[in-house]
Amino acid sequence: MPHLGATMDDRQQAFQILKPACVALSRTALALSGPKGSVADLTQDLESLRTILNSFTARSSPLDEKLADYVFFPLSQFLKQSQKLSLTCLEITLEVLAVLIEHGWRQHIQHALAAQMLILCTLLAGEKPTGLSTEKTTNELRTTALRCLCFLFRALAGTHEGRRSVTAESAVPQLGQTISTTLDALVDGAGLELQVAAAKVLHALVDTVDDGNVLASFLPGVVSKLTRVLAPQTKQRRNHAVLIECLDIMSVLLKAVLGNPSPTSSAHNTSASVNGSVAENESKSENRDGHQTEASPHVLSALQQICRLRGHDREDVRAALGDLCVTVLKNCSISLATSRALALGTLVVLSTDSPRVWPVVELENMLQTDTGLLALLQELLHDQLQSLVQTMMGADEHLKTQKIQHLRAAYGMLNRCGAITTLLMRAIAKALDDSVVIVLQSSTLKSSQTISIEPMQSLDLAIQDSDSMRTSFGSALVLQRGQEPVMASIESFIELLGQSPASTHYSIDVAGKIRMSHGDAQVSQFWTAYSMVKAAMSNDQVTNTMLTTYETDSANSIDLLEELYSFSLDALTSSVTATAQDQMVQELALRTVALRAQAAGLDFRAELVDALYPILHTLASPTPALQQDSIVALNIVTAACGYPSTSALIIENVDYLTNAVALKLNTFDVSPQAPQVLLMMLRLAGPGLLPYMEDTVEGIFAALESYHGYATLVELLFMVLGVMAEEGIKAPAFASPNKGLLENVYVKEEQRQPMAMAKLVSTLRDRAAERESLESAENDERGHQAFPREPWAADPTTEKEDDDSAPPPHDTDVEVPPPAPKIYALLLKITTLTQHFLPSASPSLRTSLLSLIRTSIPAIALHDNSFLPLINTLWPEIVSRLDDEEVHVRTAALEVIALLCEHAGSFMRSRITALWPVIKDLHRRLVADLVKTVAPVPKSWARENVETDPKAVSRAFALTKPSGSSAVAVYADTSLRLLWDALVGFLLAMVRSTPSLDPDVFDETLEMLTPVLDRAEVREALEGPSGNADAVWLIRLRTGAMMPPTMPRATAIEGAGWHWAEVH
Repeated sequence: MPHLGATMDDRQQAFQILKPACVALSRTALALSGPKGSVADLTQDLESLRTILNSFTARSSPLDEKLADYVFFPLSQFLKQSQKLSLTCLEITLEVLAVLIEHGWRQHIQHALAAQMLILCTLLAGEKPTGLSTEKTTNELRTTALRCLCFLFRALAGTHEGRRSVTAESAVPQLGQTISTTLDALVDGAGLELQVAAAKVLHALVDTVDDGNVLASFLPGVVSKLTRVLAPQTKQRRNHAVLIECLDIMSVLLKAVLGNPSPTSSAHNTSASVNGSVAENESKSENRDGHQTEASPHVLSALQQICRLRGHDREDVRAALGDLCVTVLKNCSISLATSRALALGTLVVLSTDSPRVWPVVELENMLQTDTGLLALLQELLHDQLQSLVQTMMGADEHLKTQKIQHLRAAYGMLNRCGAITTLLMRAIAKALDDSVVIVLQSSTLKSSQTISIEPMQSLDLAIQDSDSMRTSFGSALVLQRGQEPVMASIESFIELLGQSPASTHYSIDVAGKIRMSHGDAQVSQFWTAYSMVKAAMSNDQVTNTMLTTYETDSANSIDLLEELYSFSLDALTSSVTATAQDQMVQELALRTVALRAQAAGLDFRAELVDALYPILHTLASPTPALQQDSIVALNIVTAACGYPSTSALIIENVDYLTNAVALKLNTFDVSPQAPQVLLMMLRLAGPGLLPYMEDTVEGIFAALESYHGYATLVELLFMVLGVMAEEGIKAPAFASPNKGLLENVYVKEEQRQPMAMAKLVSTLRDRAAERESLESAENDERGHQAFPREPWAADPTTEKEDDDSAPPPHDTDVEVPPPAPKIYALLLKITTLTQHFLPSASPSLRTSLLSLIRTSIPAIALHDNSFLPLINTLWPEIVSRLDDEEVHVRTAALEVIALLCEHAGSFMRSRITALWPVIKDLHRRLVADLVKTVAPVPKSWARENVETDPKAVSRAFALTKPSGSSAVAVYADTSLRLLWDALVGFLLAMVRSTPSLDPDVFDETLEMLTPVLDRAEVREALEGPSGNADAVWLIRLRTGAMMPPTMPRATAIEGAGWHWAEVH
């Protein structure tokens, strides 16, 4: 059986070990009083004794009170001569005493000896002890003395007699001196160990003294000193261990001195009165009441300083502060009634950071049983609400966030206790509503300077994010980054309010006022109502019973959601977004529609007829934030209704959307919203939507005819048509492997069919006559009409050319091509319509139309039966754009003509021949402008000199190379360089795709392209099947771009007897 403690044999063995050390120490102590005494020897003997005692405490200690008395005897011999001892000797002596008290005497220590040790340790713990060999002390000696005191008080606390000995009338003065010395070490101690030791001594002392009147006499001084330690200071930051000890001391001290009378003490007083000690009890009771009355305001002032620790970063410190506050509320509710509000408020604050620590849990338990405390919490919450607006008007964002979090914590406690009334709910919501208005007003001025973005530019960025299927909204009311914590706290509070049944009636009242309010007030009310209904609908039971079971709370939530949903649809269809408040209302409306879709699920499909168009309407907003919210709302609606993608959602509901757009277009609505919605539909749904757009295109044509004077609307409508063209060419019907067959067949057939002699003579005659007519037209003035303004077929002189330019007949049977797809007819119709608007006064519209034509040509060219007549229709207007003043319009026109050459082949030969004088004139003007811009020449030079000077032209084009690294190139006009690139592209397309060009046209083309002959793609086109490689070689040789070939020279063969004849 294992031993529970030290046996007699262990003690006997310990005595044998201690005996030599104690005998030696006694001899040294006796010698110390004589002339041969040595403090060093004494110190050495003490170290040996300390080592032995420490070895005992490392295991089950065999020490008892008899062994402790034996060891203490030599110590008492030289302690009488303490003035001769060194500080190290005293420190070791105190360590030995501490071991004897803790493991030897324990609670059996003699009271007289304890009183002597109390005096000794108090003396040595002081900052300036008397009776020592030196006037200075050390922190180590003071710390050791305090530790010895701590063990002494703990030993005395083990017995009732020991407690009484501490509070005996004769011991009270020394007790006061000990308390004073300990407090000085605690407050002004230089080291952490000294402060911790002093705190532990004070804690042990308060636990030992059981006489309330004695403690009450020391209460003011102790509380004052502890307040100095606990009050947060910027100059000195106390260690957390010291703070926790001092907070525990305050709790024990307040409970012992100012605690509520316990039932056992009342019964004891009653029995004592029966025994005749009534006067004594009454005297004690009067003293106690007097102490409580005097101490109450002093403690309140101290607690106000101490409770500032609620913001400490360590949870254990905050938990100790919570224990103190629980003591005030639970154990001192009568004497410290004036401090209950402070303690309650501190616990509420602590619950925000540490909601599950013991003091917070204990507070909630007390609230369940203490109605007075519950009423005090309600009053506290009301007072905090009154000061919330003033706090929100300040500049400290962190303080605002803390204030709201504290209110939320107090509300949560009351809500769990079922103490939330309708009146209190209205006061909370009203304060939060006012707070939101203040936040919005403080940020409106700064947000009004937001940079605006063009709707279509920002739209492209929004569409790129549509495939990410994001389903979470950002904060609708945060306009500045610093407001995010504040608004997040308010939102969290409102969501907590929404989970309470009492909030539903208030929310319905707020929702009814939204339509009558405006500005920040409307935004705040809308956001409050939305947040509350969102919290209410987050309950799965409410969501599952929606539209099926109408219990009281769920029915109110449904009514509120329906009211907000109705207002949201009206707000989304409104075209007014002039202010930041209007934008916020629409963002909240999108959230409401998304919430309604999530709550209804698949049943929301029936609501798409009213909800889908407004969502797409806001997607065309110029505000990126609103666009992103629209994308998120569209993704949420798509998922809630069970559609695999937004494209499927739009295609399935295209009839609703097209009807809404048609209604806008047919009711003389010239606002840009309807075209923008069409644009969203096309971007999101892609080419799959085009087969359903016939009626819509007819409506667009009618709108263009009716509102052609509205330049902005016309541009936007043609932008929609342009997107239709972009999406249309992506259709699978145009992804044919025979794409490009049309232009190739003309080139190959003309190249491989031999020409008879009679046909050759006739062709030469026709071209000679054609050249004469062109030369006469070139000599006319530029003011005359250069091109026919009527259909080409109306001019009899061109009928023959059209016949010649038609595709050559095929000797073999050609397979009849399949009919054009439905989308093809739509593209053809859109492209044909552009002829009526190409002469528009708006340069941007003209450029947009030419871009639309360029987009649709590759798809339309697949069916030559429609493509060739389309060229006849558009050609006059396209060519006319080469005379426009705007460089970018001329650039776009050249790009379209180049594309026509690529896809129409020899069909463009006669048109190119007729257009050639204009091309030459365009080239001359462009060269002159480029030379003047890039390589300035003297003013004395004539324009003709500038255009023909080879050095100036070569230098100008060298500086306009796309890959040029010359620093001078930065001064060239970008628009002129783009026009030059378009002209080069046209000439290359003409040479590649138009066979049998007039040789003069090819020669002039070669002259125009001379500055860029070093480009591989230019030489490849000019040396190709439709070009002339020899002419290219010759002009490069003439311009010095290549060195002339070295002619072979014959040399005589030495030693062979050969001689070459000389030619004279």
